[in-house]
Amino acid sequence: MHSLMMPLLLALLALTAFAAPNQPNQPVSVKVPSSVFEQPDSQVNSTNLLLREYEHVTCGDWGDVNVPEIEVGIDYLRGVKGEPHLDAHTCERVSCSWDSGIYWCNDMNRHRHLPGYYNIADGAAKILQNCQPVFGTTGTLFHNDDWRVLIARPSNTGDDKRC
Repeated sequence: MHSLMMPLLLALLALTAFAAPNQPNQPVSVKVPSSVFEQPDSQVNSTNLLLREYEHVTCGDWGDVNVPEIEVGIDYLRGVKGEPHLDAHTCERVSCSWDSGIYWCNDMNRHRHLPGYYNIADGAAKILQNCQPVFGTTGTLFHNDDWRVLIARPSNTGDDKRC
């Protein structure tokens, strides 16, 4: 019986290491380079658009992310207080866990702010809804007023800060 305890203990420790996120969501934003502004060639999913304030969703192009971690990020963003701000033509990572990031980008020629982080959370939720994830997904939601939300693997955006 004692000979089985050590392998069992090691197996439990290994499972615990894989179950815990590398770095859970933190109220820290990471600026990403302008390479994120290049519009990828991808499939546009314009069916089933439920909100009028966005133009379209594209699926793919940023490296599949872990859907449950994005769902945790969406819940996290809904609880963040304050208004997100971004300079012209920049993107910012606002949530990331297990190499699964949520970003928002300002495509305007001037500074922009949003009423709340829930706006970004809503965009990420629409990407999940429109891109029909199975195990992983990625995509971009383009708003009519020149800002967008990305669900992306940080390493695929030029973001050198993994999470």
